[in-house]
Amino acid sequence: MLGKTVLFLPGFDHAGISTQSVVEKMLWKNEKKTRHDLGREKFVELTWKWKEECVLYYPIWIKLLIPS
Repeated sequence: MLGKTVLFLPGFDHAGISTQSVVEKMLWKNEKKTRHDLGREKFVELTWKWKEECVLYYPIWIKLLIPS
């Protein structure tokens, strides 16, 4: 980072937008449905489920990103 001190906080900058996009793509790929087809409540439920599964991989991602 050009020799400057930085705070590395993975997944917290614009994660909401990215998460929505990933979940929407996954939903379309698996079920050929959009978030509008599910409705807000079901889409939010699916998003939280995806997040819980994804959190298991955070330690691995961090280890891979540390050298950069």
